Amino acid sequence: MVSKTLLVWLPFLLSSLLLSSQHISVHAFSAPNNLQLEVAKSRNFYRTGLVSGGGIVAASAALGVSIGLVDANNVILGAVGGCAAFSLFVESNNQRGTPPVSPESFQVMESLIPDAGMGLFCATEEPLPKGAFLFPYDGEILTEDEYFQRYPTGQGRYVAEVPTFAGEPVYIDGANPDRSGLARWMNSKPIEEANVEWRKQSFGSEAGSMYFYASRDISKGVELTFDYGSSYWDAVGEE
Repeated sequence: MVSKTLLVWLPFLLSSLLLSSQHISVHAFSAPNNLQLEVAKSRNFYRTGLVSGGGIVAASAALGVSIGLVDANNVILGAVGGCAAFSLFVESNNQRGTPPVSPESFQVMESLIPDAGMGLFCATEEPLPKGAFLFPYDGEILTEDEYFQRYPTGQGRYVAEVPTFAGEPVYIDGANPDRSGLARWMNSKPIEEANVEWRKQSFGSEAGSMYFYASRDISKGVELTFDYGSSYWDAVGEE
């Protein structure tokens, strides 16, 4: 049987352990530039608040158990339920070997968007159905040090940043077509006009992955687009 003292102190111990894992190790290449330091600072501030808030909630529950205001069984059941819900959420973003649509279902040619260069189009006779797993975002996997070494101003136009909870983000650089995949050819449209949506996996065995899905049926000859998001345009210095 778990003692009340352990229940009180366990949340603080877990919070301390999680916070200790948030420090950014700058050990490769040259010293980080100011932008890299600012990115790391912002990320750590967010994580510290998240972990601290969770620790306070857990400590309050443990204190309630220790003084008899809360039934320990209810706390345990709530914790188990929360873990189960979180596991389901993580699994919902995992592909676990589910194959994407065949690469032959797509064609790269000149975009219909003015001045956008090349684009990616549906090439199947039957429409790609809403919800179809299209492809992952492939490319060179970079650490944060490697990313800022390559792009000191953070303007990696073909780089997808996938945050992970326990460490630095994963940076996927699709700039080189020979080392990337189909996703690099998609152009941007506002979310209400786009026909593709993405999911980033920050937890579990597939942490650091990014997947694309059809957000509506996509017919032959239609260009695939997704919303790059305001953070992308801020990073590359455009609107």
